[in-house]
Amino acid sequence: QQTNLRINKLACRGEDGDTDHDIEEGDDDEGDDHSAEDSDDSAGAGRGAEAAAPARSPELARAPQDWEGTRDLLQTNIDTLKKAVKAQVAGQGDELVDEIDGNLQKLDRILGKLDRRLAASLAAAGEARSASGRNDALKDAKGILTEYIRYVRSEPLIDHLDNNPFGVKTDLKATLSKSLTQLARAIG
Repeated sequence: QQTNLRINKLACRGEDGDTDHDIEEGDDDEGDDHSAEDSDDSAGAGRGAEAAAPARSPELARAPQDWEGTRDLLQTNIDTLKKAVKAQVAGQGDELVDEIDGNLQKLDRILGKLDRRLAASLAAAGEARSASGRNDALKDAKGILTEYIRYVRSEPLIDHLDNNPFGVKTDLKATLSKSLTQLARAIG
């Protein structure tokens, strides 16, 4: 049996990057009973379109908040140490207190190096709509994570703060090691 259905195959891609669908022309006297050509075309209609990103893992979904939580904990522990040091030197004289305050500001460089770029990159990976977009964001996140790990291993100030003589348990290295390990697993 022959129908008067004619399919013009178009592989046009618009400015938005979407592939236009096939255009059907003519009459179809046989109702909705289409030939095998139609099913082949529907399978190929998405060819050339970028693959959608697979569902993100729960670990990846939580990863930006986990990193921000780690940073908050580090900031709290560093601030607690600063307060303990200031309390210890409070009656020592203005010049010494000013010098100590200046040195305490140097502690902020730890969080300056362990910044929010990782959280932003992880969020971008989780929100990516395409597989290539997610892969690009995860590649960026891996690079940032590697930078952070190298910094934590090489920064003597972290060990110095963990071993402070003021009785403040900062646990910076342990906290960072645990968090960075979990984030590496989330990235994959």
